[in-house]
Amino acid sequence: MPTFSKSASVCINVYKSETIVVPGWATECRAAVMGGGGGGGATSTGTERASGGGGGGYCETVAACTGGENFVFTIGAGGAGGSSSVGGTGGTSTLASSVSGISLSAVGGGGGNYGTSAAAGAGGTASGGDSNNTGGASGAVTANTMASGGGAPGNPSGTGGASGACAGSGAEGATGGAGLRGGSGAVSSSGAGCTGGGGVNYPSGGSISGVVDTGGGGAASAAADNSAVAGLSFQTGAGYSGLGFAAAGRPQVMGGGSPLIDIALSCTGAGSAGGGYRSGEPGGGSGGYGAGSDRGTGGLGGGGGGGQQGSGGAGGPFGGGGGAAKAAVSVRPGLGGIGGGGGGCASTAVPNTSNAGGIGYGFAIFYG
Repeated sequence: MPTFSKSASVCINVYKSETIVVPGWATECRAAVMGGGGGGGATSTGTERASGGGGGGYCETVAACTGGENFVFTIGAGGAGGSSSVGGTGGTSTLASSVSGISLSAVGGGGGNYGTSAAAGAGGTASGGDSNNTGGASGAVTANTMASGGGAPGNPSGTGGASGACAGSGAEGATGGAGLRGGSGAVSSSGAGCTGGGGVNYPSGGSISGVVDTGGGGAASAAADNSAVAGLSFQTGAGYSGLGFAAAGRPQVMGGGSPLIDIALSCTGAGSAGGGYRSGEPGGGSGGYGAGSDRGTGGLGGGGGGGQQGSGGAGGPFGGGGGAAKAAVSVRPGLGGIGGGGGGCASTAVPNTSNAGGIGYGFAIFYG
């Protein structure tokens, strides 16, 4: 995080294309943009393999600015979900200043794929900043009736988390969406397992033996492979079963008056357990769930869990959506959070459409 000799005066988070006039007293800024997430791929053919979309790229700069000049933000859209097709590429986000020469560009994540072997959806790139970080890729899928979740966007700490790959002998399975720094576990067994979404710092567990729905990653630790136990919170030192909100007296977000991406990276919560529909705490991913039709969402910075029967979990802001896979049943993968890729969709049922990636993002902090 950059250190300034001056006091921060105002922070503006940007979620749509708009022009911001720099305050007259401002002489310095920290600014950034993030590309939209790629849409997930979907198939309704006998191949039954689909990958999620990649996360958007991210770039930021610290630079001098001039009071009264314009900061023109263009925020990219999330890529559309595929319908027996590849997913759409996420839109590029840009920032151009009218006087001080700032020019940032963050490319959207690539769309997910489908077919006899569904390649990974690529993460978006970025250019023009002091730091330029690539979005996380989705996992490749090489087994029938399997789908991977979406990747997470690049962020101030580096490359976004990647979703787990899918392999095995053709049983139904799906991986969760990635968290900002924690990927989702892989499915690599002959059983039908669904992995949880990655946490803001740590990954979800992998399903590598038998039929196991794994827990979501947490802010303080990874979830174990082949276990429903979730990753840990900094507050409790124990995996949280997940109620969809923080328990009383347990603050989950540190700081305030900051860019939302910084707040997400500071979240401290746990993932939710596998085999249920509970959401992750802020900082945690939601658990994978193969049996029911409802899914919990990832917390702030966390990915949604993979699913069967009905749907994959939606990514929290800056998390990837969970994949969904089930033969002869219409399923819907999770929507990508801000900058996150949508989950892939594998089924022979119709309608069979994957979900979109999340919108892009930007911010500017002005100092004077």
